Amino acid sequence: MQTDGTEGIVLDRTVRQDRPIAQVHWFNGQTSRVLEGRLRPAEISDPVERFKEGRIDSHEEFNLRSVAAELWIRNHSEQFISLSHAKFDLMPHQVGVLHRVMSKTPHRFLLCDEVGLGKTIEAAMVIKELRSRGLAERILIICPANLQRQWQYELKTKFNETFRIFNRNTLQYLRGEGASNPWIAKEAASVITSHQFAANNEKRRQEISTAPWDLVIVDEAHHARRRRQGNRVEQTNLYRLVRDLTAESGLDRRSVLFLTATPMQLQYHELYSLVELLDHTLFPSEQDFADHIDARSSLIRLMSAIKGDPAASSNLKQYRSRAARWLPEELPEDQHRNGPIQNVDALLGSLRSAHRLSEVMLRNRRASVGGFMPRTATIWDVELDSNEQAAQAAMESVISDGYRAVARATARSANAIGFLMTMYQKLAASSSRALLASLESRRQRLLESESWRSSAAALDPEAAAERIEEDELTGTVTAQLDPTIADEADRIGDVIDLLREIKVDSKAGVLRDRLRIINQNQDNAKVLIFTQFRETQEMLRQLLMEEGWDCDVFHGQLNPDQKDQAIIRFRDGIDPQVLISTEAGGEGRNLQFANILVNYDLPWNPMKVEQRIGRIDRIGQEREILIFNFRVVGTIEERILEVLHNRIGLFENAIGGLEPILGNAENDIRSAMREAADKRDAALLSVGQQLQRRIEAARKADQELGQLYFDSAEYQDEIKRLIGQAEQESFRQRTVDQLILRLLQSVNAMVTPPGDGARFPIGQRRVEFYPPFSIEQRDLLDGRDQRLVCFDPKQSVASSDVEYFGFGHPIVNALIKRTTQDSDNGKAAVRVLSRAALPAVRQGWQFNWRFRLHAAEEREWLWPIFVDDDGLADETLGAALLRRSQDFADEGSLPADWAPAA
Repeated sequence: MQTDGTEGIVLDRTVRQDRPIAQVHWFNGQTSRVLEGRLRPAEISDPVERFKEGRIDSHEEFNLRSVAAELWIRNHSEQFISLSHAKFDLMPHQVGVLHRVMSKTPHRFLLCDEVGLGKTIEAAMVIKELRSRGLAERILIICPANLQRQWQYELKTKFNETFRIFNRNTLQYLRGEGASNPWIAKEAASVITSHQFAANNEKRRQEISTAPWDLVIVDEAHHARRRRQGNRVEQTNLYRLVRDLTAESGLDRRSVLFLTATPMQLQYHELYSLVELLDHTLFPSEQDFADHIDARSSLIRLMSAIKGDPAASSNLKQYRSRAARWLPEELPEDQHRNGPIQNVDALLGSLRSAHRLSEVMLRNRRASVGGFMPRTATIWDVELDSNEQAAQAAMESVISDGYRAVARATARSANAIGFLMTMYQKLAASSSRALLASLESRRQRLLESESWRSSAAALDPEAAAERIEEDELTGTVTAQLDPTIADEADRIGDVIDLLREIKVDSKAGVLRDRLRIINQNQDNAKVLIFTQFRETQEMLRQLLMEEGWDCDVFHGQLNPDQKDQAIIRFRDGIDPQVLISTEAGGEGRNLQFANILVNYDLPWNPMKVEQRIGRIDRIGQEREILIFNFRVVGTIEERILEVLHNRIGLFENAIGGLEPILGNAENDIRSAMREAADKRDAALLSVGQQLQRRIEAARKADQELGQLYFDSAEYQDEIKRLIGQAEQESFRQRTVDQLILRLLQSVNAMVTPPGDGARFPIGQRRVEFYPPFSIEQRDLLDGRDQRLVCFDPKQSVASSDVEYFGFGHPIVNALIKRTTQDSDNGKAAVRVLSRAALPAVRQGWQFNWRFRLHAAEEREWLWPIFVDDDGLADETLGAALLRRSQDFADEGSLPADWAPAA
């Protein structure tokens, strides 16, 4: 065996067997040659001389260096690094996606898993894998605006990846710091930005596309498509940006992931527009793509028949004949590109390779993955009392006059009036408290100053919508909109008087009564309640706390720590628990430890309702999911419920994959709601019928599309092996924990003791950095010399402020590099071992050689070998001595009269 230019780690020197065993440890860059099991004496002369000259270090440093080198190399030699250190339960279908993406270069795929199966996790695993291999330093994630925080939270808490959200404020700050193009600044190495912000500005598209990204991820990628309108083909702005990022000349090797639960919107050309961006050579033309899909559906059916036939081996000849049309014509019947077809696996492999679409598309289905609990939806009927009916009627009059005023207003005023009337309708359907707070704030503003009526200082509706989405109090926002109808202050004043007569909403009373029943029937009940408005949220909190429920709120105006604590209390509380959440507050949090969800009011966007349910309808949910909705008789909420429940089937069926169909549903509903009261029911009925037809067609098309690609079930054996490997690696977690703790101590970092529950929850510890490391790594620490950390990736830590300190964390990586590369051209160290520790050790030297193989992908491994004084090499004993180092045991000191053997 011969290596050239390798980095060597030379470790052990033993003395006579009648004396304590000493070890000499040395790092160098020399070449090692082992011939016929013997190491040439000249090759150990240098460490021997250094040892004799007294240039030695402590055995503690030896242990740290050797274990750091060994575990670091082992970590990077595993097939998938991200699996061994995942802060979540590994799911076979997700591992299958990672296996498929990483096994093909370039890494360019369309991930089409159905909603709830964790496409974000799959993409994050790819991020971690590419980062760990040094293949992706600069990463861009483009997603819908309402998913930015979810991506940021998942990457931080589960993968230790810190991403910045780039928006208008970020760019303004970076330009102020002198960045001509903020997208190539050092702060832009890990970026999340929204579809609209990134794509709807031509100059911004140019800036983004010129940045040197290593990996581009586009979530909800069906928005980046070409639309066909008759003979015309229109491109969305997002498609233009994604094309510039992925398909321009020289970018065909860039890693790219497109994520969508719906790979097409009933038209093949939309799917083709995405596939073409990933691999423009896969299908020469759109017609070829369509022909491939039309012809290949029978291919999948054939493969399914083979896999489902327990006697497939006996019927191989028959299946081989049926498969002949898919095999290369130039080869004999019993051969294909991978060799002779002599068994079922070889035949399936050949058929799989004949399916070009599977080269870039992966899809897992909820039905095949399993693990989901059924949904049961229940309706709670509500009858309004006379006070509520009077307030509703008075508010309906104001809203009707407002919509009529839209036709007479200027474009700017019409937008403001329409937006305000829509908000009034939603507020009235939510609670009297929310509507009252909004009307009171607005009336006060209207009466304050006649000069404000010029509308010069009025709030733009788009800005108002953004502020409400961020959970600002609705009354504060609506008060700043344009005046709407004549005598508005007086008109809404009459409504305010009626609302003040309402002490407790009838709907709130029904909720209170129903929750009493739930509490009686379920121990430690945990109920998740959603509302659109913070005013309603606060009303419910007060009401339910009076009932004895432990009640927390969750909304977008809370800081990260407040959000974390609300989730922890909801999860860990032993008394009946209620968490009242808004849409913005609920994004990105998985709450499958609860199974009861109450929609106190209903958004007009079906996707927002599905997002609510998705908080608890996830893999890991162990109980039936109970969903409760209110039907308030004679109100618009009753009509909205009819559309969402009866027409769409929203509550008992997952509809996440129908986002392209339902994405405009809110606009359709809003248009219907602007009709006069006597026409509104018919308009909403028409909307519901249209949606029902489109959904049925979409589901049928998606079922047919299921015959066009393979899911991760094709790789079950490999997936099981990878998960088993990751689980085996977890057995060495204690060694990794000890290594990282010793690395921190080696740079004078202070770590709180474990189990200090008085200050930190179980699993969390605080690390404080001091010189020299805090000075050497000033940029890395970024002014944060104190960190909350956990060492175990399986420790459940529901906080974005707690970092997992493991391989892959930048600070841990820097500590390992500092320890293993700071060798001063070779060091020696002495350690005393008792005879009982390793009785097989004889007099000699221990060498741990670190080899690097530079090829298409760099490989590295550690080779431990013990060489006795006669030159006989013993690899088994070498490995045992290296394992011994992982104990970090203090073996004692050498006797004072000890001297190296001559």
